[in-house]
Amino acid sequence: MSPVPVPQTFRYQHVLYSPKSWLWGVWLSLPSSWRGRVYGTILRVFGEQIPFTNAYRVRGYFFKLCPTTDEALTTEYVRAHTSIPVAKVLDVVRLPKHLVTPKTSWVMISTAVAGTPLFVNGSGHRLRDAPAEKAALVSQSLKNWLDQLRQLESPCEQRVCGFTGGNFRNFRIGEEPVGPFASIEELNSHPSLAVPEAEIELNEDLSRLVDATKNKAYRFHLVHGDLVLHNVMADDDLRPTGIIDWECAAWMPEYWEALSSSRGAFREMQYWKDVRRSVFQEYKDEMDLDTRIQKLHGGE
Repeated sequence: MSPVPVPQTFRYQHVLYSPKSWLWGVWLSLPSSWRGRVYGTILRVFGEQIPFTNAYRVRGYFFKLCPTTDEALTTEYVRAHTSIPVAKVLDVVRLPKHLVTPKTSWVMISTAVAGTPLFVNGSGHRLRDAPAEKAALVSQSLKNWLDQLRQLESPCEQRVCGFTGGNFRNFRIGEEPVGPFASIEELNSHPSLAVPEAEIELNEDLSRLVDATKNKAYRFHLVHGDLVLHNVMADDDLRPTGIIDWECAAWMPEYWEALSSSRGAFREMQYWKDVRRSVFQEYKDEMDLDTRIQKLHGGE
């Protein structure tokens, strides 16, 4: 199956027979610089910042400050080619100059995804007291959605790169954008992912894991890149309702979703650990190796 063409520019998807959608299309026909100034004013007057993020709530909609257009393009690509519930992107334009920072130069406007994150800062994660059948439903839904993502094959062959072919952000690797990388080998040579040769020689089990993963042939497809509890939405009965925050999406080897979902404290988080094992059971060696690597580099 040939990869689905990747858009390089945003195009609003109209809703048929919707006067509201038609009017929005008229608004989008205005110069993007005008729209950017209006969005900046709306943010200043009405924006309610979501803690620890660059996103703002504005009367039922979301305004997110982004470094590139990749998140907007990825979200619409996923919405168009899968049944994964994601936000509908309404616009993405450059920010007015006075709002531009080294890390944010675009603003994305989107609808909200129903539900509440499975992890809420200040109150912990919602799976903590969940019965087994509800945790199983989370696993089942995530597995279904990720199976759909795996069908979106990379147009970049063996390169590891952002949605439009450039660099990308991944919190398992670090805070700053990285890449693109020409191959898995180049990706794995990054300081946060490299395995010291001395450690391989001293540790037989570590050596086995390195050899087991090195000799596998991996498919490359689209990954969310930050599939952790606060990016999975669910209703009051813990039925998953969607995935948010596609800022780390990239074209990566198939096992990478498993690694990025187990970064730092999320690796041993109660209940989430069980969900990950269920969803990513075919990548046990890769997850075990990455756990060793994180510990070697000072991770808990």
